Amino acid sequence: MSIYRVTKATTQLEIFDVEAQSEADAIAKVSAMSGKLVAQNAAWSAVLTDGFTPEPVDCPAGFGVYLRRITGGADDASIVAERCRKAGILWAHLMVESSDGYVTAPTTRSVWAKAMRDAGLRVGVWSFPGDARAASVQESVSAANLLADAAAEIDAQAVMVNIEKPYKGKPAEMEALCEAVCSNANFSSYLCGVISYPIPSYHPDLNWSAMTGFEFGSPMFYQTAQDPAAVNRGLGEWAKIVEETVPSLDGWSGTGVEGAARFREDIVRVCGSPPEPRVPGAIIWSESQMDDAKRAVTREMAEKYGWPLP
Repeated sequence: MSIYRVTKATTQLEIFDVEAQSEADAIAKVSAMSGKLVAQNAAWSAVLTDGFTPEPVDCPAGFGVYLRRITGGADDASIVAERCRKAGILWAHLMVESSDGYVTAPTTRSVWAKAMRDAGLRVGVWSFPGDARAASVQESVSAANLLADAAAEIDAQAVMVNIEKPYKGKPAEMEALCEAVCSNANFSSYLCGVISYPIPSYHPDLNWSAMTGFEFGSPMFYQTAQDPAAVNRGLGEWAKIVEETVPSLDGWSGTGVEGAARFREDIVRVCGSPPEPRVPGAIIWSESQMDDAKRAVTREMAEKYGWPLP
């Protein structure tokens, strides 16, 4: 299989990058994406682009980082933003609500979002609804609305919701949460993602079918990253749930040279061998737990993969 760039010149150039066996196969795959394309009976052209990594769509490409329980003012935020910039981290995802019900102050999120953008980063928000939110459909929808409001306040470019143990065995509540996050009109201009366990089949008591409306998923390959077979299984299962996968990785284990070596190996096992990554980006948990040695690794690997930088 090879990568083909399929284009159609209209009033606005339409471009698709697909994996196919031939030019004709590539054009057929693009046409099959929409009955509208077939009905237009338009002339398409396909160009072989071996070695070309397609531009990802509908996901936060490049390295991102979780910023949890943010506190402090503009000076503190600027220090963190500059660390991220030097580390080649393009996305800063600010926490809105944690599983214990803690909610970051809107003024704090605004200050930190400005600092990140001033450093050239893109800004997202995320929440981890806990037991209290999972207790009812109404609370689950309220969690989604809080996330929507936070995103609107700082003009976030991505929103993510972390779905784990609190929603096990609660299919209706989880469906309500996912539907509200994905369908809320306030999210129409944001990338919309879900964070959860690395291997879905190991957690059958989660309503995984409710996640199919998200644009991208972020399986938490933390300790699992040590096992290549588990990584491959997880990525394969997630590919059946979401269009794009942007895995979450362990940024806390180990320090110095040894920690950096472990971190680099995890990145390669999950994201693929440079210069051809098999995912469009990755998100590190968390910025406050990284040291300079690991920050050097994200810069190094972003450059090797050709991922976008701040």
